Amino acid sequence: MLISAELSQFSREFVVCVRPVSGRRYEFIGAFRGDGMCAPRGLLLCCGASMLNGQQTKLIAEIAEKIRGKILSGGFPPGERLKQERLAEEFGVSRTPIREALSRLEAQGLVSQQQRRSAVVCAPSARDISEIYRIRAELEGLAAGLAAKWIPDAGLARLRASHERFLAKVRDTAAPARGRGGGRTARRTALLKLDAEFHSAIVAASNNRNLERLLQDLRSGAVGAAVSAAAAAMDSSRLEVQARQHQCVLEALERRDGDAARAAVSEHILDAGEYILAWVENQSGS
Repeated sequence: MLISAELSQFSREFVVCVRPVSGRRYEFIGAFRGDGMCAPRGLLLCCGASMLNGQQTKLIAEIAEKIRGKILSGGFPPGERLKQERLAEEFGVSRTPIREALSRLEAQGLVSQQQRRSAVVCAPSARDISEIYRIRAELEGLAAGLAAKWIPDAGLARLRASHERFLAKVRDTAAPARGRGGGRTARRTALLKLDAEFHSAIVAASNNRNLERLLQDLRSGAVGAAVSAAAAAMDSSRLEVQARQHQCVLEALERRDGDAARAAVSEHILDAGEYILAWVENQSGS
């Protein structure tokens, strides 16, 4: 593997030569100029350390994002142990970047770690869920009220199309299972994405970036992981309730009735919070 690096002490380009060791780790061999001259050891070490640090930081960020994605999608449900050895094998890396990635996720409130023990996906408390959904109801209601004023006709058309895709997926999910359960799981994952798309479009249409940022933060963390796991367990009747609530929100926006849109979204979020809370309490008692 050849990587070009500009070394400031020379006017010509040196080629840094490395070889793969395992996974995404590399060992430096040397740095050479076109005329065959080898770079001084001090400059080589400086360049090598900088490049390795950059690669390692990028790798840790990529792994943390992949684990985070699996937590928020329900792939790693609340309470599941994340063993470093298993994750290292899954991602084809050593345990070092796994350990650093888990530390980042711990700082985000997604996992908890105890010394010499596996990381565990955090399960939110009943109080956490109740408080966050009350805040979400107020903020998303505010966003919907603003969106009724600011969303363009083209945005309403896209929101209507998103809702129709959600309805189609609800009907598909309610249909009798075909084959193994993998198809049902994939359809529910698609529903989660469509639901997030619907809500995100409304918040984006509020034309308030700070409000959008606050709501993004509220949807992440341990509560976000619990939401994904609970949503994956929704039956067809619950999905139909959610679809009808989306319809009420959409119709209020199409009428550009800010008060009605705000009330419909707030009611929808509070109702969802009650469902998530009941699901988490049932899981704790089982």
